[in-house]
Amino acid sequence: MAALIGSVADAHVTDLTINAFSLPNGQSPSLSKSDKSGDALTLGNSKLDFDRQSSLNNSLFKFGWKDMISERFTMGSKRSTLLPHTSSAKERGISSDHSTHLHLQGFKPNVKTDYVVY
Repeated sequence: MAALIGSVADAHVTDLTINAFSLPNGQSPSLSKSDKSGDALTLGNSKLDFDRQSSLNNSLFKFGWKDMISERFTMGSKRSTLLPHTSSAKERGISSDHSTHLHLQGFKPNVKTDYVVY
């Protein structure tokens, strides 16, 4: 949990909602919602802030998540794009849809960060 909080702080994300963690078998306990309207925001949607999501992915990787699962998508002229540090669920033979959420696994932390509080 500390690495997740560190990742979010490192990427300067202040509006992220984590509504659930996977069950021990990897299934979701309930459906995820991805934007303020409550509607799912899929990869490739014009509302997706690719740079901001990339920054968060880079921080998640930095703080220990070495195996993140997402999906390929088209963004503007970029065809078959993946978010940084992710692999395609479909290409890995994972049948569940990962175009509406990021699956974090393979946690191997190796970062030391000092924060000074005033």
